[in-house]
Amino acid sequence: MNRASNLCKLSYGIFIMLVMASSCLNAQHKDRTFARPEYPVSMWYSTGDALFEYKWMPMDSEATVNAAFDILQSRYNVDRILWRDANIEWVAKWDKPRDRSFYGDSVVEWINIARTSRAPELAALAAKQRGMKFWGIFHMFDYGGKAETDAGAGIGQWHTYDPWLIQYPEYCVWDRAHITFMTGMIEYGYPQVRKEYLRRMEEMFKGPFKKYDGLFVYTYMENTVAHYTDEFIYSDIACDQYKKMYGVDPRKEPFDLEKYYAIRGEYITQYLRELRPLFKKYGKKLAIVLNSDKLDLPQCWIGGGSDILHQGRVKMDWRTWVKEGLVDELHVWGGVSPKKKIENVQEVLKVTKGTPVQVTVFYSQEFPASAQYLYAEGVQRLITTDSHNEEGGMEKRPVSDIDSADPDAVLNVLTQARKKELDLPTEKIAALLRHPHPFVRRQAANTIGTLKLQAGVPSLEQAVVADPEESVRAMMIDALGKVNGPNSVQAIAQAYITMPRWPVRIAARGALAAMGPERYPDLAKALDNQSSVFRAVLMESFHQRETVREMLPTILKGLNDSDEQVRWEAVFSLSVYPCQEAVDALLKVLDDKSDYVQNRAATSLKIMLPKASDELRQRVFDKLMVKYQEFGPGSKRTDKDWGWRPIGDAIRDGFGTKGKNALIDILNGKNTELAKLTWKVLFLRNDQQWHPVERNVMEKQYKYYPGRSDRQACPPAVLD
Repeated sequence: MNRASNLCKLSYGIFIMLVMASSCLNAQHKDRTFARPEYPVSMWYSTGDALFEYKWMPMDSEATVNAAFDILQSRYNVDRILWRDANIEWVAKWDKPRDRSFYGDSVVEWINIARTSRAPELAALAAKQRGMKFWGIFHMFDYGGKAETDAGAGIGQWHTYDPWLIQYPEYCVWDRAHITFMTGMIEYGYPQVRKEYLRRMEEMFKGPFKKYDGLFVYTYMENTVAHYTDEFIYSDIACDQYKKMYGVDPRKEPFDLEKYYAIRGEYITQYLRELRPLFKKYGKKLAIVLNSDKLDLPQCWIGGGSDILHQGRVKMDWRTWVKEGLVDELHVWGGVSPKKKIENVQEVLKVTKGTPVQVTVFYSQEFPASAQYLYAEGVQRLITTDSHNEEGGMEKRPVSDIDSADPDAVLNVLTQARKKELDLPTEKIAALLRHPHPFVRRQAANTIGTLKLQAGVPSLEQAVVADPEESVRAMMIDALGKVNGPNSVQAIAQAYITMPRWPVRIAARGALAAMGPERYPDLAKALDNQSSVFRAVLMESFHQRETVREMLPTILKGLNDSDEQVRWEAVFSLSVYPCQEAVDALLKVLDDKSDYVQNRAATSLKIMLPKASDELRQRVFDKLMVKYQEFGPGSKRTDKDWGWRPIGDAIRDGFGTKGKNALIDILNGKNTELAKLTWKVLFLRNDQQWHPVERNVMEKQYKYYPGRSDRQACPPAVLD
């Protein structure tokens, strides 16, 4: 797996759903005995993740929404949809996407799809027509991030931010030495915070949230910024209250974390008390997701592969919420064994007994016989969507059903064909590329690609440029990556140029990357395409594949492209070519007219330096040091808020002791502004990977922060 692929796995949204889907309906589809659930279920549908996972059941147009809802209701007995677009509707109204960010592009595209396709409104209507409930998925925390977050991965700045929190950082949570803060986590103890977010929620209920029957609120956060669970937990209001109650200042003296977290948990409860009348006023329900391992804590981001809690172990006092009637539903999340989940459900049921609060649980299979009684207790299962939902395979069908008027029957036959359980003429499958049902067209393309039916390529090439659905084009492009001909690259180019949407882009980069040596000349020629959006995705495809020496001249040519995005993609594609020629070319790119391209070059050089000659390594080191100095006082760089991180990381990681000593010299120098950034480079790693650090180790490093000698005696916190 190359480095670029690893970066993409941590995309905005995709992280959590990939983990959930792995334990969900896949097993059911492998088993022919799968039956429609007897009891209705809820389904989490992540519209954002579907941007990346274009193979998942799409719901981005009237045709795909209705097709999906029919399947979910008839096959899976879904009576409630949990719709992820509630998050993006909030972002569209209150947050700002940042330019020059890989995932920022996806957020902008997500917003555009929601607006232009009207998918949220169409989904709400489809649910109503079928008697299904329609809820929005929302967050309790996770309100954007600082520009520098994840910038060390070379993907640009963090994708979104809340301007209000940037203006008022005192309402965020800080580290103990008050050096830096996390914008995604707000402190609900401030009356100003509750007032502002209550105002926003009412505006949403009047507008975008009007269509939702309720909000399903998760409590995890999606980034890798924290180094240990209790790093970003300090606010003036909480610390001052603790000192007033216990005579100890948590910022300077040993203190009891449990008592501190109880204070912060009360802030959340107070926010819910103030929210409750608003929900009732607009007739909305509220569900909150509990940590399935420890019910009294916020959720871990299970897609991140770490048990670090960005939020800290703030007390989620769900028992008080039940007692005071502040919630309508409590949900037991995934991430633990089925046995543990059942035990947690039983505990929550005991507390909610005699109240109107419903209990739900993420549970992909039917409850075991020993837990069947939970249905009678009103417990509902939550499942999630995946790539198999739209396929057939529920039952065996005769070959003749390929001509059936029932789309579900056709999908079943296509599934059997892909599994080589029956034979179908290629012309029959190709004819389905023009079928009126979008899922049939998608799965017909999938079948041609999976079975590598060369005779179906001309039909695919014709269909891909004419289909009105981006999700169908994406699947057709995917198929052309598996089986293709001399006209396929041009067909993909035309399909993407005329519909340059995110799912089509992701499919195109994967398909172009999958093509074999016979297509290399076509790929090289395609860089002359007049469309910069296609040249960019073509260049992007080169860092999705293993090193192909024949493609190096094409990538080097991309470094001189007139379009900034093409050059940016070319720079990162070179990172999989660890040769002197590539390193020398990237050294020149450090003088590119775009700061954005420069810092991408720094990341690629960091990857490639182990293969460079000593002479070339010295030249790169000297150049990076010059570039790093540009982030000092009065910096004119367009990336001054975040570009120092990828360049600083390249110095730190690319040159061993020499690089670290150079940064330490800057840390101890007179340039205080640059020294503060350097302290973060050395001690606050943040590059889309987890960098766990023990609390006592991190707090000892505070003394090295420029101008903070007063923090040298800062004692560690204690957790009783």
